Amino acid sequence: MSDITIEVKGFEGIKAALDTLPHEVRTKMSVAAIRNGTKYLQTEIKNALPVSASFARGKGNTKQSKMSRRYGHLRDNIKIGRVKSKSMDQIMFNIYPGNAFWARFLEYGTKAHKITPKSGKKRAALFIAGKFIPFAEVSGISARPIWRNAFDSKVEQIFAMIRARFFTDLDKYAAKNGLHGTAGMEAISNQIVPGL
Repeated sequence: MSDITIEVKGFEGIKAALDTLPHEVRTKMSVAAIRNGTKYLQTEIKNALPVSASFARGKGNTKQSKMSRRYGHLRDNIKIGRVKSKSMDQIMFNIYPGNAFWARFLEYGTKAHKITPKSGKKRAALFIAGKFIPFAEVSGISARPIWRNAFDSKVEQIFAMIRARFFTDLDKYAAKNGLHGTAGMEAISNQIVPGL
């Protein structure tokens, strides 16, 4: 949705320590840690989305439109996917609205516009609410940037989740392989700061 690019600064000390680990282990730990932060952000976005109290999925709900039954609620559509990167040093994830095409309208808003019938039709009118009308004026929707605001308000917690998962995995690997000294790496990781 909102394109959010994060540049991590202060990673040099950890990168040097990670270079001593096998590439596969290093990649697996990094992916798991970043996925952990991404899942946290996904939860925060879901919690920030508006929900109608009368909305309930199921065939018995007569208040739902055909589109609502088909696509579900926006909150149910928020997905996470890993993005292939050009560099082996980059790990990227995308949080996207799945089939919820209207998420973009909510995030960025829409302009007021006029709907007219397609030209070349016998009847040059729209059939709305049981009446034929020559055109329809649609008011715009003001933007409600939920995705970016969720990220901005929780950026420190996201990095805390990434650090926590990374060092949990690193400690497990060190214990399994008889390595010591991850406490020094944790002190280095506390210097990692997000650069937006």
